[in-house]
Amino acid sequence: MVALTDGISNDDDSTALLCIFRGIAFRESERFEAARETFKEALKSRKVDASVRHRALLERARCYEAEGKHGMAKKDLERVLAEDSRYDGLQQAMEELG
Repeated sequence: MVALTDGISNDDDSTALLCIFRGIAFRESERFEAARETFKEALKSRKVDASVRHRALLERARCYEAEGKHGMAKKDLERVLAEDSRYDGLQQAMEELG
């Protein structure tokens, strides 16, 4: 998946989602810094749909959690909570974080 998304930049909702999936692939292979940079790319534009932005924040929070950076993870989850407390997966992520 990572090789398929080389050179992708956040130009619209679709490419932002590709950035998110790329970040997940990096995170799952424990390449946390690359994952965070990719999530940052997905979040660079406020023009993307809110649900896409929330997904990027949720996935970046999972990355921070995997790195043991619980404060940063909580911060991202709280950003989603402030905008959409019913976002799919948010409550579970908050419970897992503690």
